[in-house]
This record gives sequence, structure tokens and C-alpha cells, in this order.
Amino acid sequence: MPVDALLGELRFAERRLIAAEERVAFCRATAAKTSVVLGSQCVSKARDVASHENAVIRLMEAEWEYTEAEQQYSDVRDHVCSLLQRLDDPMNAGILKLRHVEHKRMSAIANELHLSRSSVYRRYTLALAELKSVLQMQDGHAGS
Repeated sequence: MPVDALLGELRFAERRLIAAEERVAFCRATAAKTSVVLGSQCVSKARDVASHENAVIRLMEAEWEYTEAEQQYSDVRDHVCSLLQRLDDPMNAGILKLRHVEHKRMSAIANELHLSRSSVYRRYTLALAELKSVLQMQDGHAGS
């Protein structure tokens, strides 16, 4: 698998997780608008009980989608992190992790690691090349 495809898969999984989280929040708000609790009794604010049931069903579906998206993101992130551990230079691996897993800007990475920006860019390029060779070796062993 090419490096850009792997990192794209990580970005896609994260975007899916964020979208699922937003949908859960929306469905919770919708469900809260359609019902109110009086004492220990749940009383629908809407005259249409079906609208309350539909809101709860949509919330349950959204929570299930969120759980699935969270698992997918966790799996891809763990895979990327395990590949980064195989790089020879832990500093270069850390730069890739900060950039692609934690989404930090290169200037912030340079400040955090007390390196010049040009050094961070150089190490980043080297780390991408090394990650590419790790992925090629992995694909080669998988094909054998």
C-alpha cells in the first residue's frame, strides 16, 4: 500500500468518526426535544408518538455508526502507529505521528521538538521515504 493511501485512509477514518460524532449529538438534541421526563415517567412533548420513537431509533443508529467509526479509526491509527515503530529513527517516527495522527503543523512540531523548521521538514521527508520502504517490505512479505 502506498504511503499516501495509508495516510489517506487514516484521514478518511477520522473524518468518518467526526461526522458520526456530530450525528450522535444532533440525534440526541432531536430526541431531547421530542421528550421530557416528569418524575419517573417519560412523556412525549410531541403529540405524534411515532416522531418520538423515530428520534430514538435515529439516535440508536447514530450511536451504532459512531461505535463502528470509532473502531475503524482506532484500527487504522493503531496500524499506522505500529508501522511508525518500525522506523529506524524514533525522532522521525515521532514527527510523522505528530503530523498525521495528532495533526500538528510543522512549525508547532519544530517548537515542540526544539528543532528548526528546516530540520523537521528534512526529517519528515526521510521518515516518509523510510515508511514507504517499510510498507513495500510488508507488501512483499504479504505477497510471498
